[in-house]
Amino acid sequence: MRRVFIFLFFNFFCLSSYADSLNNDELKNIEATCQQSSPQCLAYLEIGLNGSQPHSRQWFRFKQLRLFNLFDLQKLPQLKQEVNYWLFADNMPPNFAVYVYIYHAKLSSADGLSNESTTYLNKATNLLNDINIKSFSPLRLIEIANLQISLKSYSQAKQTLLQLEEKFSQRDYPNFKKELYANLGHISWHQKDHKQHVFYRIKSLEWSLKTPNKQQIAVAYNNLAFAYKNDKQYNKAEISYLQSIKYAKLALDDRTLESTSLNLIKVLLLQKKLTQARDTFEKLSESFVEDIQLKRNKKLYEKLKVQLAK
Repeated sequence: MRRVFIFLFFNFFCLSSYADSLNNDELKNIEATCQQSSPQCLAYLEIGLNGSQPHSRQWFRFKQLRLFNLFDLQKLPQLKQEVNYWLFADNMPPNFAVYVYIYHAKLSSADGLSNESTTYLNKATNLLNDINIKSFSPLRLIEIANLQISLKSYSQAKQTLLQLEEKFSQRDYPNFKKELYANLGHISWHQKDHKQHVFYRIKSLEWSLKTPNKQQIAVAYNNLAFAYKNDKQYNKAEISYLQSIKYAKLALDDRTLESTSLNLIKVLLLQKKLTQARDTFEKLSESFVEDIQLKRNKKLYEKLKVQLAK
């Protein structure tokens, strides 16, 4: 998912080192691209990195944004390679180190290394708190709440987020609000409050639609569909998955497209729309099937294949 720090990231471009060769127009072009498209952003970041002095402030910001986009697009092998390179480095700026720790924790959790994951989530939380004391930002508080969710401190995270919702209720700030409500939705899911989960996912989608980023809109529709499915509102889940597929195709986001396409078939089966489910499954291209990368989606594909063969 795209982190709210992207806003802060670009706010400080004007402070780049004189040794960096990119001009303001080139920086604005990268900014505009990265706010709209994760796949294209990765390509532009290579230009940015090549035009920046290695280990300069600007260079590390590009590296940080690369981590964000690799995670958004679930390019996990590349993300792991990048994170492992930096994990024990002693020359990382704190803002960059936070995300190396966060993504190492997430990758460790996916690999079943729960103790390693908890250790680095705590390191990231402590470092982010230190940064926020020196330079306060409500955006960082959302990041801290997100880490608290990862550590299963749901009540603490919810309290932080609800305080932010009240304090900034009049603020027209789409990126901030979509992350705020996405995290509240995530907490509601963990607490098995399906109605509230739907409510917060709708709010997050409404703010996502005010941004130009089609990849994030695809994710927001996917999250809403998942909430509807858990609440057994299967027809609304179907509609939301179709919308997610549309935006994922526009954004060239293969991993979200992978998840939504398979979950759409699952929801069709839950509605006993067997013919439609079978037709949708058979329309999946051979290249689509071969490119399924997420473990949970591979399992879902095989499960659907068995169900539809009956």
